[in-house]
Amino acid sequence: MKTYYFKRHQRDERWHHYKMLVDRDPPARETVDFLHPEPIIDFADYDQLSAVGRIEYEALWEVGERIEASEYEAAYRRATAGEFALYINGRRQ
Repeated sequence: MKTYYFKRHQRDERWHHYKMLVDRDPPARETVDFLHPEPIIDFADYDQLSAVGRIEYEALWEVGERIEASEYEAAYRRATAGEFALYINGRRQ
């Protein structure tokens, strides 16, 4: 699966790390979010038939800084080392 890795500064020393899964249908994004006391892993599909889905998907390519897979994987391990929340398409699991 073709995957690209990014990070985006949020505030202070906090970053979102995310990966874009581009050759699946629909394309998707998995984010590691450290803004909350409990880290969040968020997975979302992007409906390319909807204008909103296309805009949100394209915006992720513009706001992120490309990183290596190892940096994303380190953030993922840190987030999942203790308690964390999992969201899929906006719903807590």
